[in-house]
This record gives sequence, C-alpha cells and structure tokens, in this order.
Amino acid sequence: GLTAAQTLLDSNYKLQLLASSHHFDKDKREEMEGGEGDEAGGGDYRYGPNHLFQSAKALHRFLYERATRVLQREVENYLHHHHYSQQNEDRRHQEDHQPLVLEVQFHSLLFATQGLDLAIPSRFAYTDVGNHKECKDESGKRKERCDPKLNARAMNDTIFLECPKQRHALVNVQFVNESDIEGLDVPGLNPAMRNYEAILGRRVLERTKLEKSRGIMIDLKINWLKENDVNSGEIDVWMGNETHYERSEAVCVKVNKNSISTSVACKTRIVPTIDSATTTKTKTTAAAADPGNTKSKASSEDQRPNLLVIMIDPLSRLQLKRSLPNTWALLELLGYVEFPKYTAVGDNSGPNQAALYSGMPLHGRQDIRSTATSTTTSNNNNNNSTKTITRTWLWDRLNAAGYVTMKAENGCISNSNMVQSIRPQTHHGQQLHEMFCYSYDRPNCLGGKLTAEYLVDYTRQFIDTYNRGEEGKSEASSSSGQRKPWAAFISFIDSHEDSSTLISYLDDILLSFLQDVPMKDTVILFTSDHGLHYGPTFASKLGEVERAQPILYMRMPSFQTKQLKDLKDNAFKYTTAFDVHETLIDVLLKRPFGQTIGKKPLAASLMNRLPPGRIECETTKAIPPKFCSWVIDKKQCNFMMDPPSVFSFYSDIPQNNRPRWPDHCPIRRNHSAHTGYNNANDQCFCATDYRDWFDCSNTTRNSFQNGITTEHFSLRSCGHHELDQSLELNIHITKNEQMVSGTRALAAAARSDSQLTKSHSEKEIKSSFDAQPNIIFLEIDSVSLSYSERFFPQTWSLLQKHKILTEQGGSSCPTGWCAGVFNKTSVVGQSSIVNQLAALSGCLDYKDTSEELNHYSRNGQWSHCPAGGKNSLGMDEGAVVKRDHWIFDVAKSLGYITLFGEEFCYEDSPYVVQTQSAFGLDNADLTLDKLFCDLARDWIKVKGKVNSQVKTWSVEYDSREVPDTCFDGKSRGEIGLEYVSQMWDAYDSSPKFAFLNALAAHDYSLDAAHSSLGAENYDRTVYNFLNKMMSRDDARDTYIVLRSDHGLQGGPYPIDYSTQIEHMHPWTAIIAPANHQILSLETFSSNQNRLTTGFDMYHSIRYLMSPSLVKGNDKQNSLLFDSGIPPWSHNLFQQMIPPNRNCRDAKIPKKFCPCIDERDDVAPSFYVGHSEQGQKFSLPVPNYDWRRTRFVANKLPGILVPRIAQSKYDVSFNKYVLRPRCNATIGSYMDEGMLEDSWQLINNITSLYPESDVSGGIFLYPRQMILLTYLVQRQIIAFMAENILTSDTPFRICETGFGSGHSAALFLSSAPNIEVVTFDRFDRPYQSASFTALQGYFGKRLKRVFGNSCSTVKAFDRTCHFVHGSSLCKTDNIDLIHKSGAGVTLTSTAMESLHDESVYFGKTAQWTSLVQKRCIEEITCFEEEERTLDASLYLARGKKQQISHKFCFAVSTGTCMTGSKQRPVPKTWNKSHFCPNWIVPVNATQ
Repeated sequence: GLTAAQTLLDSNYKLQLLASSHHFDKDKREEMEGGEGDEAGGGDYRYGPNHLFQSAKALHRFLYERATRVLQREVENYLHHHHYSQQNEDRRHQEDHQPLVLEVQFHSLLFATQGLDLAIPSRFAYTDVGNHKECKDESGKRKERCDPKLNARAMNDTIFLECPKQRHALVNVQFVNESDIEGLDVPGLNPAMRNYEAILGRRVLERTKLEKSRGIMIDLKINWLKENDVNSGEIDVWMGNETHYERSEAVCVKVNKNSISTSVACKTRIVPTIDSATTTKTKTTAAAADPGNTKSKASSEDQRPNLLVIMIDPLSRLQLKRSLPNTWALLELLGYVEFPKYTAVGDNSGPNQAALYSGMPLHGRQDIRSTATSTTTSNNNNNNSTKTITRTWLWDRLNAAGYVTMKAENGCISNSNMVQSIRPQTHHGQQLHEMFCYSYDRPNCLGGKLTAEYLVDYTRQFIDTYNRGEEGKSEASSSSGQRKPWAAFISFIDSHEDSSTLISYLDDILLSFLQDVPMKDTVILFTSDHGLHYGPTFASKLGEVERAQPILYMRMPSFQTKQLKDLKDNAFKYTTAFDVHETLIDVLLKRPFGQTIGKKPLAASLMNRLPPGRIECETTKAIPPKFCSWVIDKKQCNFMMDPPSVFSFYSDIPQNNRPRWPDHCPIRRNHSAHTGYNNANDQCFCATDYRDWFDCSNTTRNSFQNGITTEHFSLRSCGHHELDQSLELNIHITKNEQMVSGTRALAAAARSDSQLTKSHSEKEIKSSFDAQPNIIFLEIDSVSLSYSERFFPQTWSLLQKHKILTEQGGSSCPTGWCAGVFNKTSVVGQSSIVNQLAALSGCLDYKDTSEELNHYSRNGQWSHCPAGGKNSLGMDEGAVVKRDHWIFDVAKSLGYITLFGEEFCYEDSPYVVQTQSAFGLDNADLTLDKLFCDLARDWIKVKGKVNSQVKTWSVEYDSREVPDTCFDGKSRGEIGLEYVSQMWDAYDSSPKFAFLNALAAHDYSLDAAHSSLGAENYDRTVYNFLNKMMSRDDARDTYIVLRSDHGLQGGPYPIDYSTQIEHMHPWTAIIAPANHQILSLETFSSNQNRLTTGFDMYHSIRYLMSPSLVKGNDKQNSLLFDSGIPPWSHNLFQQMIPPNRNCRDAKIPKKFCPCIDERDDVAPSFYVGHSEQGQKFSLPVPNYDWRRTRFVANKLPGILVPRIAQSKYDVSFNKYVLRPRCNATIGSYMDEGMLEDSWQLINNITSLYPESDVSGGIFLYPRQMILLTYLVQRQIIAFMAENILTSDTPFRICETGFGSGHSAALFLSSAPNIEVVTFDRFDRPYQSASFTALQGYFGKRLKRVFGNSCSTVKAFDRTCHFVHGSSLCKTDNIDLIHKSGAGVTLTSTAMESLHDESVYFGKTAQWTSLVQKRCIEEITCFEEEERTLDASLYLARGKKQQISHKFCFAVSTGTCMTGSKQRPVPKTWNKSHFCPNWIVPVNATQ
C-alpha cells in the first residue's frame, strides 16, 4: 500500500480517501495536538471523505492511527464484555502465562488522480459552511447545528476555503539581482524604516551559498536562511532550469520536506529569450512545415497585433453565467463580441484544442504530436486508411513569424490528449508545468496561493516584458530595434472537476486580469474548448447539450475596426474552433490557411462574412451531427441518477465502526422519593392534555395518577428536567365513547345523503362503509429515497421481505403483505408545507387558472382546492372550508377516529401546514401538540429562559452530548408511535386514521458523521413498531404508508449537488394487506415505477377512506364521495398511471421537476430551491472602484466583498457664490480634485475602447464649465431659500446626451446635493462602462434613462430644477423646458454658430421656437476661447483644427411647463454677473 502510494505521489497523483472500514470522532489527545491540514493547531484526524494525503508519511500515520484506534476499541469492548479488571487480568496472566491476543482489521480505499476531481464529488471539500455567520453564536463560536440557507450562488458568504496561507507563510522565496534590490519583499522588514534599504542590501549580499549560486533569496518566517538550515536536509529547492539557474523562470522552496505538513513558496519571472539565432532557426523550421510561407514579415511587423488566448477548460455558456457572473458582465462592458452559437467539434479537450491551435481535425490520441500516423475510416465503407499527418501548431507559426510566444496551464496533467501534454515549443511557459507539479493543496493551490494567481502573474510579467506601448520600446525589443509582437496562450483547468466549485474561484482573478491587458493592439480570445463532459450533471441530456456549447468572446485591436461589422454579423451564425484558427491566421499572419472536407471548406475567417449555410448547425460541416440533433424524449419521465454523496462514505461503514447513538433510552424511573409528599424544599409540577403545568407538590404521585381518567397523557416533574431524573411521562389512551358516537353520527349522515340514496340501495351503501380499512400514515421529514436506503436498513429489510413478486403469470405477495416502493415520487414544492398540503388535502398553494378551484382562506393563509366531484361531504356550520379536502375533515365525516402528530410544539410555527394553510386541526380527535408544548415550556423554565424570546416551536432538546432526547425512558420518536399503538388498542372497532410526522432525520449537524445518527436510531424504532403492528390480529385491515415530504433541504448539506437532486426524490412506500378487497395488485405493482406525487397519495387515501361500490370480481369501483379529489391525480391502488406522465401533468413546478428532460438547467446551484433557471440569468453590473480605477466584483461566490467607499472629497460650497469675473477659474467654485478624479475615470474607461468614436465633451469649453458651476450653485441657494429644497431633497439636473460623462461629472462635483438624470441611448460601447464607473464614484446621485431622448424626456414624470440639452435630438431643449418651472435655467451644448438650424437661433432652431412661444427669457450668449480640436475626436472628422464655439443660457418663464406646476423661484443671474469680454450679442428674435 505505502509503496504504491509513493509511486503515485512521485507521478504527481493526488491521493484521497474514498472509503474506510472505520470512522472515529476526535479523542482528547487529538484535540490537544496539531494535525495535518489544520492550521489553527486543533488537530483533526477524523479522516472524512476526500481527505487529501500529501505524502506517504501522512498515509502511514493514517493507517497507524486508525489501526491503533480500532485495536484500542476492541480491547475496551473485550474487557467490558468480560467484566475484566486489571487485577483479575494480572491473576489470569500469572496462571497460564498466555498473553491475550486480539486480531483486528482496518482497511480503506484510496482514489488517485492527476487532475482536480474528488473521490466523492462534493462542495464540502472546498467549503466550510460552519464559517457562515448563521452558524456562529454571538461570541463567534461555531454552533453544532445550523441552517444557513445559502443564497443562489452563496454570494457574500465567507464559506469557501482559501489556500492554507498560514501554514505556507513559514517560507518566502524571491529572485535576486544583486545590482537591483527594488521590489524585493522581506517579511519582517518595514519599508518605512529609515535604514530599510541598507538592511535589505545587506540581506542580498549575505545570502547563503545555495542562494547565491541560484540567484534567489529564501526567508523563513522573519528569519534569514542560514547555512545550517541548508545542511539540515529539511529544505528542498527546485529551479525551472536546473542546468542554467540564470535562465530559470520559476523557483520553489519546500521547508520541512520530510514531515507530514510542509511549507511551500514559489516565485516566477520572465527571462527575455529573444535570440536572433534561435528565431532564425525557428523560422526555417516553420517555413519547411509550410512551404507556401514565402512572404517577408519584417515590413509589416509594426501593424501586427499581439495575441492573448484565455482558455478555460472546460466551460459551457451557462456555466460561465452561473460561476463567473462578474467576468461575464465585464466582457459585455468591455465590448467583447460574443458568439452564442459557437459549438464544439469533439467530445473532449483534444479535438477541440487541436482545431483551435492547429486548424486540423484530431482523429485520435496518436494524432496530437506534430508528426503522427493516423488511421481513419471511410464514410462510404469500413475500409481503414493510414496516412501520416503533419500538424503545425499556431505557436510554431507565430514563432516563425517573429512573435514571442508563451503557453502555460495551471495544472499538472501529463497523461492525456490535451495539447499541454505535448510540451509546446514556445519561448516561455514550459517551466510552469513542472512548477505546478511541485506541490498541491486545496483548493488548487501551490503553497499559500492559487495556481490561477501564479498563472495570471506570470502572464502579466510576460506582457510587461514584451509589450510595446506608446511610451517607448520594451526592454525585450530585438537588437535591430524592431518591436516583437507577442502571443500568450494560457489555460485554466479549475473547472475540470465535477463538483462545479473551483471555477468560482476564478471570477475575481479574471475580472482583474482582463482589465490589465493592453487592448489597443491585442487580439483577445476568451474561450473554452467544451462544456463539462463527465460527472453527475453529464448524466442528463442537458449535460450533454452543455458539453457541446463552449464559450467564445473576441476582441479585436483598434486597427481592425473596418472588419468588425462582418465579425459581429458572424457572431449569430454557427462557428467552431476551426473558424477561430483561420481568423487568427488571417489577422496575425495576413494570409489564409485552411482545411477542407471534400470540396467544401472546413473553416473560414470570421473577419469575412460566413456563407448562408452557417445559419443552421446541420449545414456547418465541422460540427459533428450528434452536437446538432438533440432529441430529448419528453414522452416518458426520466429521473437523473442520484449524484455521489458524502453520506455514502458514512453509510458504507458498519454502524459499530463509527459514532452512533444509544440504541435505547435509559430507563430512569427513579421516582421512589416522590411516592408520598415531598420534602419541604422540593416542588413538583404536573400537566395533562386538559391541564397546563400546575403545582402538584401537595399531591402524592399515586393520587395524581389515579385522578387521570379520560386524559391521554400526564407529566410530573419534581426535579431537573434536563437530567431526566424525575420527569414522569405516562401515555394512557382510553376509548372515548362520546367521540365514537359523534363520528358514527357523521358517517350515518353521510350514508343518508339524498344524492346517494337516489342512486344506490341502503344495503350497497352500508356494505361499502364496512370495507373501510385502518390507515397509518407515517411521514419521516427530509428523507430522500437514497437517504432511506443508506440509513434505514432495517425498515428496508422489512420492505424487501414483503415486496411484490412479478413473474410471467402476474404479481403476487407470498407473505400476505404487499410492500410497494415508489421509485419515481417527486416533490411538488420546496418545503414541508407545500408537500403536506398536497398529500393531506389535494390542494395547491397557488392559483391555477387552468383548473376549476375553490379558494379558501384562514388567518390570511390561502389554499386553492379542486372544485369537481359528484358527491360532497358538505360544510361544517360556521366553517369556511368544505369537508371535501382536508383529510382529517374527510376522515371524521366518514366515521374515522383520527390522530395528528408532530414531534414538537407547533403552536404559531411558521413551518407547518396546519398553521400556514386554510386548514386547522379542529376535527382531529387526538394530537401530540399539547404534550410537546408542555415539554417545551418546562425546558424553557429549566433553562431559565422564561422571559426570553425563545418560541416553543423552536425548542431543540437534543445536543451532541445528549443526542437522542429521552423523556422518562422514551425517545421523542417512540412517543408518537406509542400514541398510535394505544389508539389502535382503544378504538379496535372503529376505522382509524393516524398521521405522524417524525423529525429524526431533520438534523442540521455540521458534522456529516453525526447528522444521520438520529435517522438510524429511528430506523430501529420504526422497524420494531411495524413488526408489532403487522402482527396484530386486526393487521389485515390496516394500510401503512411510509413517506417523506422531500429530501434534506436544511442545514449545511443543500450546498451539495447530491442533496439538491435527492431533495426532489422523497421516500415513499406503502404496505398493503395482500387480500384486501379494494387492492388491484397489478396496478399497484406497476405504479411503483411511474411518476407520482403527494396528490396521488391523497387520492389513494381518499379511495381507501371513501366507501366505494365494488363491481364484480375485477375490483372495479366507484367512489361514493369523490368531491375534492384532484383531477390531475391518480389512485395508486386502482388507476394505472400513464407511462408518459410528465411534470406539467402532475402539477410539479418546473424547478422541482425530477423529469430531467423537462428541465432548462440541472447544474448545481448553491441551495435547494434556488435552482438556476436556464436562460433567465440576469447580467450583473460590477462596481467601479475609483480608488483603484478598475471594475471590481459586485458579488463573489463564497467571498465577502467589502463595500466600496465613495469619493474621498467632502464636496461643499459657500452659500455666497462669487460672480465669475474675467479671471475666474473652475477652482474658484469647487475642489478640482474630485473633477480630476472623475474625469480620469472616464479616460480610463474610454481608453479601453480605442476603436470607438468619442464625440467630445464639456472639457473642450473651460468658460462654459465655470459658468455652469456658478449657475448651478446660485440656483441651489435660491431653491433652498424658497424651501423648494430641503436637506433631504436632491437638486435635480436633467441633461440629454450622456456622451462619455464629462458634463455629468462636472455637475455632480459642483455640490453634494445634486442628482443628475441623464437621457441617452447608451449605444456606444464605452457608455455603460463609463456610467458604471461614475456611479461607483458618486453613488446613486447619478441616474440614467435609456432610450431616444426625443421620447424619453417627454415621458419623464419628475420635475427638473436645472436643464442642459446636449443630445442629437432636435427637440430636447424644448422637451426639457416643458419639465421646468419659472426661474429654472436652460443651458445647451456649445455650437460653431449661434444661427444653426438645430439648437439656437436658426429659423427652425429650438431656441427660436422657445422665444417665439415666450417659454424662455434673459437670453445671454458667450464665446469660448479659441483652442485646438484633436483630430481623434469625432467632431474633428479626422482633421486637426482650431475652434471657437459659442453657447447660451436662458431662464424658463414657466408658461410652457406641462404637468404639475412648480413654485417659481427668483432669477438668480443676469448679464451683469459675467465677464463682459466673454459675452457676444445675438438676435434672439430672428
């Protein structure tokens, strides 16, 4: 075992625990020691599922520790069983001198992989739900149980595990250049120290021989490496180039390499390798591979773009939206072109990456090499042909063309057909493969850092080293002075694991990296090779569909804008990786190079319009037909196979070999001290089902018991309830003759119904009532079918013993009992309430207009029930609900004695159907509520929480220390079953219906090893109960229903995919007497494998309860009372369910539908009930961090995103605003820092869109800026003086034409109470990004209205306090005035002439119209100072020119305002306020 483990570890396999014969809790010694993987030092040697063994020594300790624990336990059991003491052991040993020999066995199964897959796919390997805020108490201590109810993507919940930084912080390593110590980081040294550089310089010079020889520096915590550390053998150093250290681009150091827990640190760099000889050789080789390549590249090098390919292997389009929401949003914001019909060409990475990187098909693993022999089969016959394929990879072509290349992947997989396994011959990247093989930690970490972070850092170093910008040549330019374009191919394999968890870690990393890439001259591909092609989700058809739907986003450099139209048009056609390859050849190498199939081309460049055939998948030759024709069979409900579950790890271990609860409650009837009167200091309290707790200290125990007559239970407590030493609980159900008489009278009234007597004889009706069976309905909350198979083995053995046998001759039940297990039962909603409502009333919790329903309400809770049926049971006097629905009303009306039981006090509980529906329990004869409410109140009293906010329904009695709650020798589960048993004894001559909801599986323990222990105990209890009830003399008249409402939906476990799928498959079984007259065995047997729900269970119980007329020997019948039975339901005993029944037919909501072919999306979500629904993902909007000048995540999976502070400036202005004289500056009116910051944000954004036209902006007009600020501040003062504005009311500026956002930023910087509403189409690529950035800076004071301002301003229903027209709409100024009251200032964009025909004073211009209608007055116009207009601006039309534009201000008269009128404000300015040199005359009446 250990030898094999070491061999696998040496081959870079990861060893994980798959199965084990034993499992232990921590003992006291382990709690004191530190352990592997536990950074806090509180050892954890429990070795649960997926435990990672990082060394053979760690595996050895596991085997030794487990075997030792097993032996220790066996010795203890032996001594306990034989009542040995050390003394008699010594005596026996002296007598025979024979040692006691015990042989024990311990074994386990390990799982090994080079990839990232887990032994059992589970998010618990990467998450710690116990770190959720809901799982901690007020002091921050973890609770034993919790129900965090994680949201859809577990956003902003710090539950995802980070790399073990604390353990790996022991060591730090860096490359060192003796002549340059800038940028080095020595732990423990503070850069603020006066002698920091001197100390750092000395540290560089005084390195050990090992460090100096390798050009590195190693630090251990805050200590410098010493020679004796090097010689200790505990330090291992790996260099990317062990022959020439100076060429190493990666270094790793491992400390404590011989221990179980090692510390690792790595560092990367780029060593420029542009060598003319090497480049020439590469060109020659590539030219030989492509003889047609004779064109010289040197002349066009400066026009060739760089290339960045970001590959995520694998990732489907839907998975991008699920797991990388911020990255998805950023791609949209940055103007990437999405290809929504991009399709895979092969099943896995090999053929898809080969198509992308070589443009050639891959027929088999042997083809992956550059030169390979391939065997192919002809399409027309079975003849095989062999040929030699010469494959030229894209990086080889680019090497030959003078590109500097890099390819790297953040994984260590060498035995696959993925392209990385061939070690691509690029200038950079090869060393990273070995670095990622050096060490591994979860979650996909190298030391204390994610491998994805290392890969991105290395890529940044590569780009920084070779990128040529406008500021000058890079250090890596060629000796001839020519720049060298670069090409980087990076691949992330974090999504290559089947829990769909690790991919989420990339979101923040990619969000940051994509903003660092120089986009102006770089072709960027953000792509994947295919969707996930194995694992639990791939078991469904939808999983197969997603496999064929990889992502493709492309962004072209600015000098490719002329061809962008064709590229964008092609985005809506079917495309493949072959097309992308041709596109890259076209753009980077300026020539086509393609493959063909027959006479038709296999691929085409996306820079040219694709042929019409690409509209359809089937006519796109490169796409395999199986990826086009997805035929999903919706004629039959196909359940998806349940995914692997961590619970199986524990259920596979024998119960005696793992933690378990006691089999039985201890019998503690120590009541002798309380048989008479108590001591003066003692006090006793008693309660019954008719009486609340009362002081019974002066009543003897016997007197109290003798006083119980018709009461069903009694409680007596004379001490500490929590220790269970004095509590007495007695259940004594006796027949209540009055109750029996009442139910018989109701049944008689039903029999004498006029409608029945008209059509049936009295004898027929009476005989049908005589056939009513007893019914036990035992519901075990939160148990899926798979969960029951794991943790209810004894109950399952009973079901198997009595299972229906099916042979050619038909079905039979040899034991006399027919046990049917319904393998395709589905939930109809998420919670117990909805599913119990269906099973106990046949009603819906929502309105369904397609059905005829009655609508009932009680205490504000609505239920919607079927209105059909021939015969009704009527309505109780004073009631609002017919007796045709609620099963307890139906049973009571038909002569049944009824019991409703919950194992807790449900009064006022928001989680039960009896308080959250239109139905109550007024007609239930027996309930357990009073008993458990009395117990809850006693618990609250004993715990001293009488005056607290603890609700009786929230009381939890059990804990880890006292797991199974015991009351006077009875477990909570036994109490309800005892009620049922005594009820059957007391009412032997009446039909009985008992419903009991058990909570044994409702355990939210954070420790998965403990969460099922209550269920296993209850399994033994149920097994004994069923055997007892099935052995009664009257058993053949009893039907037993074992059912759950849903699978586990609370606690930490719904984050796991297995729990999410199992939630839809509740356990349902029925045990029926074989010869009962109303059972059709063939139908009952067949329905076991048909889609069923709680509605069908309700229909079936109604069939059992409701008298029916049996016709002949074929057991065909007609119900006497069928009103209220759902028409969409089926009787499991009599009606064959159609094999093509689907969720829609069965009233199962789509997101809970287990018929996998009816679903839009079945991938893992982050909580039950939050299933991500197919195409309904909403595009999130990242925040813009103005301090870092970049977009940051809005929300991240499992990571708490801190709130971004807004502007650092305290924007304020004086109430006395200086008039703008001729020497005024913008700084006279505002803190220019805010304006500069906000405009810098805009520049940062627009620089990302070099191909987009920027029309201009207010920054061109410094005088208008000054005057606008002055007018705004004056107007605010006037409004506040007139009380039009208060401290809570914003001053609203309405502007048309957002542009890049400069004017909006100017307004917002002018005063703190300004709100800008901007009207624009937002159809330029950079506009939404710029708006988001400014909103991140200024907050919600900036708002926008999408659409054509010619219509949106008219529809705007708010008042504007200041208006600025600056759009291309020819009515925007007029529309703004219609929103403005008297005194409001109108301003508009600067124009070349004031007599233009669109804005100011041309004959048809807007201001001319406003003057003529007397809408504005006080018109004042100004001339801007002359300035040079940059040719890059759209207004310049490509020519650099001098401009001197003009602009005007006016005041609204208020006469043209539409809608509600605004109070007039005094005019706040006139011509005398302004510099006369700026004013120009204008004939405003022209």
